[in-house]
Amino acid sequence: MVTYDDKGEIAVGEDLAQVLPGKSVLNIQFKSPESGTEERFLALVAASCPFLANTTFKRLTGSSAEKKLYEFGSTVLATCKPGYSFNQIDAQNTELVITCLTGGFWNVSQHCQKVICGDAPVVANGFVTRSSGVNYDSSANYKCMSGFLLNGPAIAMCQENGQWSTTPICSKVTCPAIPTTPHLTSDASDANNYNSVVNFSCDPGYTVDGSIKIFCGMDGKWSNPIPTCKEIKCVVPITSLYNTSDKAVPYQSVISFKCPKGFVIENMNKSTTGVTCNEGGNFDSPPKCEDYNECVVDPCKQNEVCTNTEGSHRCDCRTGFHRVNGVCTDIDECSTGMHLCEQICKNTEGSYQCDCKEGYMKHSVDITDLINNINVNNQMAVYCKKISCPTPMIPNTGNNMISPRHEYFYQDRVKYSCNFGYVVSGADTIICTSSGTWSYRPACKRATCKNIDATERNDVNMVSFEPQTNTIEFGDKVTIVCQGNVSRELICAYNRDKRVYELQGNTDKCPAPRCWPPILKNAVFASQPSTNVGSKFELVCEANYYVSGQSSQSDKFIRCQTNGLWDVGSLFCKEQRCRDPGTPGDSVQISSSYKLGSEVSYRCSKQGYTLTSTAPLKCVEINGVLLWDRTLPTCQDTEAPTISNCPTDPIYVDPLQQLTLPTLQVIDNSGIYQMLLPDNFNPSQVITKDETITITYKDFSGNQNSCVIQVKLRNRPQMKLTCPTDITMEEETTKLTLKDKIQGEHYVTLVVDPEEIIRDSKTIGKEILVKVHASNGTQTVNCSFYVHVKGKE
Repeated sequence: MVTYDDKGEIAVGEDLAQVLPGKSVLNIQFKSPESGTEERFLALVAASCPFLANTTFKRLTGSSAEKKLYEFGSTVLATCKPGYSFNQIDAQNTELVITCLTGGFWNVSQHCQKVICGDAPVVANGFVTRSSGVNYDSSANYKCMSGFLLNGPAIAMCQENGQWSTTPICSKVTCPAIPTTPHLTSDASDANNYNSVVNFSCDPGYTVDGSIKIFCGMDGKWSNPIPTCKEIKCVVPITSLYNTSDKAVPYQSVISFKCPKGFVIENMNKSTTGVTCNEGGNFDSPPKCEDYNECVVDPCKQNEVCTNTEGSHRCDCRTGFHRVNGVCTDIDECSTGMHLCEQICKNTEGSYQCDCKEGYMKHSVDITDLINNINVNNQMAVYCKKISCPTPMIPNTGNNMISPRHEYFYQDRVKYSCNFGYVVSGADTIICTSSGTWSYRPACKRATCKNIDATERNDVNMVSFEPQTNTIEFGDKVTIVCQGNVSRELICAYNRDKRVYELQGNTDKCPAPRCWPPILKNAVFASQPSTNVGSKFELVCEANYYVSGQSSQSDKFIRCQTNGLWDVGSLFCKEQRCRDPGTPGDSVQISSSYKLGSEVSYRCSKQGYTLTSTAPLKCVEINGVLLWDRTLPTCQDTEAPTISNCPTDPIYVDPLQQLTLPTLQVIDNSGIYQMLLPDNFNPSQVITKDETITITYKDFSGNQNSCVIQVKLRNRPQMKLTCPTDITMEEETTKLTLKDKIQGEHYVTLVVDPEEIIRDSKTIGKEILVKVHASNGTQTVNCSFYVHVKGKE
């Protein structure tokens, strides 16, 4: 025990250096007075200085051998290991005299560190592909650029002396020179450098044997061997057509080619030509022999036909001729019966001609396959058929044809008749002629009647008649004007008894002037009015009718005039009726009349619309006025919008999932509606609980329909979360990812704060709290733990 008081500066006790052996334990006790003065004790204890890495120690000459090299107070020579120095940029600074001071510190701050060689040297036409650093024992890998080869070591090292070892040299890649070869020519403009391309060709008459193009590769070798030139020769075909005994001839040699007798060279019209050996080792367009057509110059006699044969020709008699004493003579087919004519046969030179009688037409049929008669030179049978006429047209006013047929032939006759009131113009019969047409085109004209003759009529009361023509067409009228403006009408009609067209009607002579008994619709007569000229009566109407208009004398009297006509003017009996009640929108009016007692009803024209009242409107008399007994109904929309695809089953969603509502198919009879969503409902909101969503569609008449959608959360398993116990981040770990340390299941989101810890001056020696938060949308779980970052600040 060594005891110190607070005022002494020397240890109480013996000399410690002599008392303590090397591995002794020293207990030091400090005492201070009870007065509590401010003096304090300072004790500095050191046994030795620390070992220096990459350094060796040596005693100085003359120093005590009893003191250890690291012992307090010792002075030694420190020497750095090879590749290390006390000054990194000075590789020679490898020795230093140092002393172990009080407190266990060396008297220098320098330590042995790796010497620095600096950046790897630059190599011409090369580059560093990888470098491990600039300190001792670092390496640099070199590679040459394209077109250059690496000579020397590919790796340089940072040496003990602070210098890089020998670097490689990048030499330009070259290929061997192109040798001179007979008949071979090249375009080696780039000589033999890397990537240069050389094209080869041969002199005329020679072809390249090998590659016509080579290039210099990275390995300094040509891509293919140097080619040579080979002489071009054409092989002569084995045939007597070529005039040579050689089996092969050189380039550009010409040999003779000749076709056999009766043959010429194709497309040349001659039998001999020369063929040339071309640069491809073939003869230019080897000729072909084809038969020569001797018939082109017609070597045969009159009435003979030349037939070409292979290598020769033949002369035969023309069709319709036969050989008599070596001469081709015409055959008379008509006299010999060697013809196929039905009616008339006429002989012609080399053939014959068939004709038909008048009213017949020739028809030809090839019967070669039927008779195969070599004695008949024209095997086309000709028969004669009666000429037909087209079905005759019936005139627009014609009635029919008497005895009509399906077909009409030469000399057939057709008789016509006309519609009632018309007569045939000209003959009523037409004939089919030999030209295949009818003799003429029939026509129907309107029948006429003889007009009246005023002299023959001798009518003293007749004033005039119209028209004053000689004849009147069927159906037209003749008007006779009598005294007192009385008129009579005659019409041109058919008298079936007499079978003639004549004027018919009231043929009596004109009477003395008077008015006919009046005929007035809906009028009331107490007695039959007088019809004498100058008589009059007042117009009176039936019930529910009233007098409308006036006579020419502006009153309601009707007078018999001197012309035998009543002066009615604009007078008539008008029916009493209600006004048109109108038609409401989107409806249809159903009515037959607006007269007194009639009813009008309505129906709606649009689907889903209903009348406000179905009772009909009735025309009634109120205070002498015809009115409708009720107001018009209207059509109102009473049909709600239709939703065709409202889901009946619940829609299941995950917690916190955004809801996507189905697209509903909505139809409304009005075509206009609005969609109403629940208050505070957002279609894009996320779902956190079961929901009932009512979507309402409402038209502008207040009709509405709703779709109720049940939204339910899917059941999720129980969420689990486990944090580790406190973690120690060892010194060799530079970064720790904390999410990998968490164990759990069935969560949707996981938040770890912080997510990772990086070893640096801010975290070394600290305990860091890690908080973990997990959620599955319906529940949350938390846990935490500490991470101790091991090491000294």
